[in-house]
Formats: sequence, C-alpha cells, structure tokens
Amino acid sequence: MAQTSVVDLAALLDAALIQRRANGWYEIHSLIRQLALQQAAAQPHLVAAGAAAERRHSHYHLNYLAAREPELAGPEPHLVTAQIRRRLDDIRQAWRLACQRGWLIELRQGLDGLARYDSSGLVQEAIQLLDWTAERLQMVEGTMPPACTAVS
Repeated sequence: MAQTSVVDLAALLDAALIQRRANGWYEIHSLIRQLALQQAAAQPHLVAAGAAAERRHSHYHLNYLAAREPELAGPEPHLVTAQIRRRLDDIRQAWRLACQRGWLIELRQGLDGLARYDSSGLVQEAIQLLDWTAERLQMVEGTMPPACTAVS
C-alpha cells in the first residue's frame, strides 16, 4: 500500500477491497490479493511493478525487525516484542518473499532481529522461519549463485 495516494486508498476502502486495521495500516484479503496477482500476471508492466512492491515490502519489514534488535537486548524487551507481534504476519510474509526470491540483503537484515528472538519469547517463531528457510535454500541450492549456497 506504500506509495498509494489517499484518493486511491479511499476508493479501495469504499469498494471494500481493503480494510483499515486498528493500528492505521491497511490490509487486503488474501483471496483479493491472489486474484489481483493473477490478473496482473498477464500484463508485463504490472508484473514488474508488483515485483518492485514486493521487494519494498520485504525490505521495509525486515529492516524494521533488524532495527528492533538493540531494543530487544535492552531493559524492556517485552514492549518491543509486543510491537513485533503486531507486525508478525507482515514480517513472516516479508521473510518468505525474500527467501523465495533470493533477496539475501533483506534476509541478512532480518537475521539481526531474529537473533534476539530468544530473549523476546518469540523463539518458536524464529525456529519455524529458519527451518522453513533452510528447506527452501536446500531445494534451490543447485540453482543459486555460490554466494547464496554459503548461507545454507
């Protein structure tokens, strides 16, 4: 939803294609997102725009996670953990996109935040994400550049 005008957001809200969360963020139903992606796949200029939007989404949320790392090590990690939990769906999606697309810079950013999950009560979440990532990297190891295979 980044870089979307207020007029466009209002139109999407009026058409019930998106919803506004209590935290002020906007959300699109997964079925509507899937339909939009299918229709956009037939139009090359939209495919490129969609890929760029996915990368911005991934970069934003994994950078957010990395920026929380010092706070997770601070005196009140429970407050930061609560903030992270509110964005956990977006962080998961950003992580999975980065892994699927081979965006190692974004994955590296997210690792800084995941490293502190042990002190934040999110250890199981980190383990699940890292297990999922290891499986994906093993599946594509033969097709990844040498720098990528060193990660697995």
